[in-house]
Amino acid sequence: MSSLVPKRVLITGATSCSGGHLIASLRNREKYTLIASSRSAEIPDGLAQYRDLAWIQIDFGNKQVAEDAIHKIRPDIVVHLAGCSDATRPSEMINMNIAGTWNLLSACESLAKPVSVLLVGSAASFGPMRDGETSLGSSRPAVPASLYGQTRQTSLELGRLVDGKQGVRVFLCRTFNLIGPGLATRYVPAALVHRIRDAWARGEKQIAIRDLDSVRDFIDVRDAAAAYLAIIERGRSDCPYSVGRGKGVTIGELAEGIVRALRIDMNIVPDHGCKVNPRSGISRSIADPSDLVADTGWTPQISLEASIQDMLASQLASSL
Repeated sequence: MSSLVPKRVLITGATSCSGGHLIASLRNREKYTLIASSRSAEIPDGLAQYRDLAWIQIDFGNKQVAEDAIHKIRPDIVVHLAGCSDATRPSEMINMNIAGTWNLLSACESLAKPVSVLLVGSAASFGPMRDGETSLGSSRPAVPASLYGQTRQTSLELGRLVDGKQGVRVFLCRTFNLIGPGLATRYVPAALVHRIRDAWARGEKQIAIRDLDSVRDFIDVRDAAAAYLAIIERGRSDCPYSVGRGKGVTIGELAEGIVRALRIDMNIVPDHGCKVNPRSGISRSIADPSDLVADTGWTPQISLEASIQDMLASQLASSL
């Protein structure tokens, strides 16, 4: 058995799909001791099985609560997944994504000890792809086109301010569209599965879906979790890594892939009458993960087809 003292890893937003998969991948590694946090005191069924996992309720929007919690935990590593993406709650989005991040960083800085913090941002920070652009990498300037994208970009800029102070190293990444098991239906892939299954159950043979021509880079949530660990262990703190597969897929192609996986006969047609969601106003978003691959050796391991199959199985299991 190793004589090294395990590093204390705090995972914020641990009740998220990403948090669950990160916990699952780290909990059996001897060099880490995990502490999971969320705003809610309720532990999801999928994580309640980990009886040896330490849980703590933290509202990072409250500066004193955040500081007290960080001083109690004294983490060596923080993976900051907590945040808000609900455009109908702009004040909460600003508080959680900006103030919450600053409160976390300030608390870590006040420890005056070495701490590595990974701020997990979003591809929404990039804004629309320009004419002629084929992908979005770490050196591409951020031009957010939504409040959500702006709050996520601002949180990364706050990380740059703190990086290198009082022993704190701040790592940055922008994650592209997630897919895979356990994904909530507020995400497009899981929402499509739910809608297509329900339409088929009602005997419908056609479903109208908006933004069929929009292109997204879908990265399996398990590959994303592996990328976060790779960045913390082998990445550079001056590089905002793009976490994606580097391959674009239209929403229509994703929907057709779901139909094939379900083995049903369903016709996908465009929904021209649906009101456009402000967050879906970007027509193309494709990652350039080359810096992430070069610096850490990480590569995506899970195909889009496997992600869809596992997402279907996860939704089916949760409905039983």
